[in-house]
Amino acid sequence: MVIGGSLYIQPIWKHSLFTTVFSLRDVLQRKRLYSSADKTFVLGTNFGPYRNSWYKKSYSDIFNKYVTDICFRDQYSFQLFKSDEHIRVAPDILFGTEFPRVERKKKVLFSVVDLGNTMKFRDLSSCSADYDSWIVNAANCYANLGYDIQLCGFSTVEHDDVAVARISHLLAQESIQHDCLTYDNDTSRILSAIAESEVIVRTRFHASILGLAAGCKVLPIIYSDKTSHSLDDIGFASDIRLDLRNFKSDDISICRKVLARERVDIGEVKTQSQRHFIGLDCVLGVGR
Repeated sequence: MVIGGSLYIQPIWKHSLFTTVFSLRDVLQRKRLYSSADKTFVLGTNFGPYRNSWYKKSYSDIFNKYVTDICFRDQYSFQLFKSDEHIRVAPDILFGTEFPRVERKKKVLFSVVDLGNTMKFRDLSSCSADYDSWIVNAANCYANLGYDIQLCGFSTVEHDDVAVARISHLLAQESIQHDCLTYDNDTSRILSAIAESEVIVRTRFHASILGLAAGCKVLPIIYSDKTSHSLDDIGFASDIRLDLRNFKSDDISICRKVLARERVDIGEVKTQSQRHFIGLDCVLGVGR
């Protein structure tokens, strides 16, 4: 069984030969992995971005020949492969997350990333300084409205902790009170911090999902279409999203707009998220 998020991103390099070589290696490695098992289940994933039609066609062949059941987490990915009965779609698995019972506070949690990480964010890395400035401006806005501010890093592998430290320094220079939290394999600390927050300003994809699942107001900061696809699927308002591909570091009007909105009811989404396990449950003889 494979549970993953963005598993099928085509490697893109400036030199077309490198793109071809690394894309082919990606396909062959995945084919070897999936063909090594009698039954393969893939849950909670999305497809892309990809640039070449042969890349998609290669994965279509892999899904048809070597995957017993696959459930995508967004309609966009599902529509690419929907002609096969064993390919399904359901809302992200983490919509079904259970949270600790904690008291809601007047707090805004910022899920931040190191946008300067070129291996992860590529061309968007040029916006790193503007992104940091926007976070500082937004934090100042909420602090002036009486909210506690918390910076949170979800991934040390991708240097979120570096971003937390850097932005914390910028906040300190502006005398903005705040505290910091980085993920250290203790999920309860992260889940508690989310559950007690009134607002989640998030850059990490799953900070949006977890924030909505916890009943928070969410301001998504978008760096790729995978977030937009998932938010579109649940009818999340398009005017309270900040897209890093088109934003101004000094425009924080959206911060107050989020406060004025009602929390999103995702009761049915939570239920539907359990559909990822239908195929696996049938094999294991488990009822849900």
